[in-house]
Amino acid sequence: MSINISNSSSATFKMQPKKSGDDDNISDGSVLKINEVSEKAPSKVRVGVAITTLAGIATAMYSIFKMHKLPMENLKDYFANFKKIKYESECWKCADNIKRRLETAVAILGASSVGAGLLGGLIFDKKENRKAKIRESIIQLIGNIGTPLACVSVGMGLFDKYLNKKIINTLKLTSEKTKKIPGLIASGVILVAAIIAGNKVGNFINKKVFDVDDNRKLKLSDMSPHIDDAALAFTIATGSETISKFVPAALTIAGYSAGTAQEKPKILEEAKEKEYKKQLKKQFAMQQSQNA
Repeated sequence: MSINISNSSSATFKMQPKKSGDDDNISDGSVLKINEVSEKAPSKVRVGVAITTLAGIATAMYSIFKMHKLPMENLKDYFANFKKIKYESECWKCADNIKRRLETAVAILGASSVGAGLLGGLIFDKKENRKAKIRESIIQLIGNIGTPLACVSVGMGLFDKYLNKKIINTLKLTSEKTKKIPGLIASGVILVAAIIAGNKVGNFINKKVFDVDDNRKLKLSDMSPHIDDAALAFTIATGSETISKFVPAALTIAGYSAGTAQEKPKILEEAKEKEYKKQLKKQFAMQQSQNA
């Protein structure tokens, strides 16, 4: 159906019938649905966003290497630092400082990845998809990174301070391996709660700010993007930083998802309808003025 408005403020709007499944899994904030979210993004958008996101991660890692005073005389040193990086140093041995360093790294990497991915999306994609990318960026920064990171940091900190030793003593855990079990269980419970909380916070903000309910659904597979939170929880619980090596790669996904997000067909149709009504109202006012 085509609707034409003539006169100086003329515009043409083609209202296409809604296809089944158009609203499914587009810009729903799920990092793991990369194929579903980005499959409608043109190839140049996907390539461009991948490049800008990797550039953002590379720049962030450079800053982190500088913070840790690692050698960077050439590219060989730079890439070697990905294996060398440890979030504690000789003068930062206590668990609180290890945690703080890892939190800082995750925050820098998360902001850089999402910011660079969003920038790439704004540069290479259509204007009509900008709001979808901004909403996705909020989901990533606040829902998938910020809120879970804060929940895990505070939750594990409180557990370690007030409950961990009491549980170990009550259960009479003596070996070093068994002493880590309460912390690992607590980190798992806190991480799941943090992911659920982050999902709700991100959706709430998008609904209030953009008046759009993306209604991101949590699935078991959604645990994977939260490697950064798992790394923090595991580090606090065990002192090991093995998982933290995967944080840069995990957060690359967040930026790519933000940059390749596509607007829902339903929202695009609603925007066209609003613009049509606006133009129709404007034309009606002009006709009334002429008749007067």
